[in-house]
Amino acid sequence: MALQAAGATEPWPELQKKPVALVANDWCPQHCEASKTEPGYIVDIVTQALQSQGVPFSLRYFPWPRAMRMVERGEADGLLTPTVPGFPQYLFHAQAVGYQQYCFYADKASPWRYSKPEDLQNRHIAMLADSGLGAVDDYIRTHRSSVTVTQITAPHDFAKQLFRFLGMKRADAVVLTTDVFDYGQSRGDIGPNFRAVGCLDTEKLAVGLTRRDEQRSRLIGKALDQGISRLRESGQLAKVLARYGLKDWKP
Repeated sequence: MALQAAGATEPWPELQKKPVALVANDWCPQHCEASKTEPGYIVDIVTQALQSQGVPFSLRYFPWPRAMRMVERGEADGLLTPTVPGFPQYLFHAQAVGYQQYCFYADKASPWRYSKPEDLQNRHIAMLADSGLGAVDDYIRTHRSSVTVTQITAPHDFAKQLFRFLGMKRADAVVLTTDVFDYGQSRGDIGPNFRAVGCLDTEKLAVGLTRRDEQRSRLIGKALDQGISRLRESGQLAKVLARYGLKDWKP
């Protein structure tokens, strides 16, 4: 999906010579590949932030692992949208484009609860590949003999697939962000017989920028930050978030 910038508030000649190349995965309601009317709240924020700065850019969708590698190799400028603490391989701008929280979800009848990584002992967990779960990933990596993990790599309908897997009793719990879970339930893609049984910390989201050209990435980050600040000051950020049932995270 190519998006043309307009309405610059200051010139960015280096970025205007070569449009910013962004990549994302289908992760509604943050980035929604199939929707023409609601492309996702982060897509809307990034689009309007860059347009306000007169920065031309493109956005293409790929499976999450491939999109990650493209930015790591410098084949794209930025990735929508990793958590800042979970993906140190990227550069990040200062202004958040959102916050998210991963939770463990299980059948409502399940007695299992998650409060710390050790609770994963002798459990089977399913999740999207390369979710970036920090201490949970570290624990799983060092306890492969006692924690079973199934990683889903499907580019579309991954949430539906995760909960179908859970509903068939093929896992004890699945890991997903609260916004994707709520969105899936509102659409009927996730049934009503599941609930959160423990959550990780809420984490900041920003565009992950490639380290292959740090000077260019820092310019892109500066343009994003200025654009997001302008959206907030004008009240447009609140309007974007309201379309998705969300509120500004900054009081």
